[in-house]
Amino acid sequence: MPIYTKESPYIAYLNSRHLLNKEGSSKKTYHIVLDIKGSGIKVSPGDSIAIYPQNPNTHVQSILNSLQSTGKELVTEKKTGNTYSLEEFLRDKANLGKVTLPLLTLTAKNNDQLNEFLLPDNRSKRNEYLAEFEIWDFLIENPSSLG
Repeated sequence: MPIYTKESPYIAYLNSRHLLNKEGSSKKTYHIVLDIKGSGIKVSPGDSIAIYPQNPNTHVQSILNSLQSTGKELVTEKKTGNTYSLEEFLRDKANLGKVTLPLLTLTAKNNDQLNEFLLPDNRSKRNEYLAEFEIWDFLIENPSSLG
């Protein structure tokens, strides 16, 4: 049986997932089914797995295009201090699920319209505004804020 490690993982595909929590729960716990057929991996109750997700290349490329970036620029991850190419960071490290408050705060530095959304009384307007965008669209919409 092959030995899989963090450096040499088995690439499994997600067959299905469903939410285990009841409506109103403050957290999300999912039951997932991974396709490990042909891997030789034997699973027993109590075993654990690690999941190393990657963002789709189409999303990464859309962000790089919106930033007018090659992807070769170096970025340093704040948590670990590790350095990655921007493309690698966006693919393997970044949460590209939605425009976050930290991203809004960063891009609002030189943008009065975006700063308005950061005011405490504008929370519902901010959430409504941010829900309109994928990250790449938000960056294209606010190019003067990048930098």
